[in-house]
Amino acid sequence: MAAGTARTTAVAHAGYERLLKVVSEIERSGTGVPEVITAGTPTFPCSLAFEGFSPGRVHPSRFARNRVYCDATSLAQLPNEYGYQPAVLVLTRVVSQPRAGIVTCDAGHKTVSADAGVPTCVVVDIRN
Repeated sequence: MAAGTARTTAVAHAGYERLLKVVSEIERSGTGVPEVITAGTPTFPCSLAFEGFSPGRVHPSRFARNRVYCDATSLAQLPNEYGYQPAVLVLTRVVSQPRAGIVTCDAGHKTVSADAGVPTCVVVDIRN
């Protein structure tokens, strides 16, 4: 698992232990904590392996990338056995080919966000 290296897991689990202490303090003050968001994509496997999130202690919510979409970055960071699939298919056309292996498409700037880095998408079908 790409994100589940021993170092990443150890650091994430230490953070989860601190998180559980914070949750306990909040609950001791009389405020309920029905849900705790515990992981994004890189630490998703670490969150699943953390025994402190056993039933009855805290209800963790774990999200790979976010609740709606799964992009190429998420697919590369998560093990295949988790069953994630791309959530969106964008159809576009090639409007230019400035050099071999490089194309420009007219999908639009907001169609595929690159704020999490590149690549966030993959080409699934290339026709000459």
